[in-house]
Amino acid sequence: MNRFSASKLTIAAAILTCALASEVAASDLRCPQDISVEQHGTTPAPEWAVSYNGFKNELASITIYEGPPEEGASLVYDDQKTVNNTIVESWKLSGSKRGYWLKCGYSNTSAEISRKLPSEVNQCVVVLEQNVSFVDGRRPIRSAVCSVGR
Repeated sequence: MNRFSASKLTIAAAILTCALASEVAASDLRCPQDISVEQHGTTPAPEWAVSYNGFKNELASITIYEGPPEEGASLVYDDQKTVNNTIVESWKLSGSKRGYWLKCGYSNTSAEISRKLPSEVNQCVVVLEQNVSFVDGRRPIRSAVCSVGR
């Protein structure tokens, strides 16, 4: 790729980021970028000692469900674009009798949080790092926003 093309991609990514930021309203729902998790380990025998690495529990996965997450009806994104080292995935949510749910997963823990989306929310957009991953293979998520589309 020549310099001119790389420059165009950088500008396109900046425009996309600004556009996404301008679309975010105070009422939009976002997965928290990190959560606090208290862990308690036990050893198999007294000669072993438990320690903790101190890593943050950063946003590492997003799942959109039709119905409660425990029912397992996860949805595949409707669109995916790659722009300057990010992957942008989006879901279009039409009316559902069961409703939609957002589940947020985090690195360095099995803890996840979820919540039902208000019925007026009709889209979710997730921006992931393309060339970076956590040890478990999941990509860091720059942002995850569910909102009322225009």
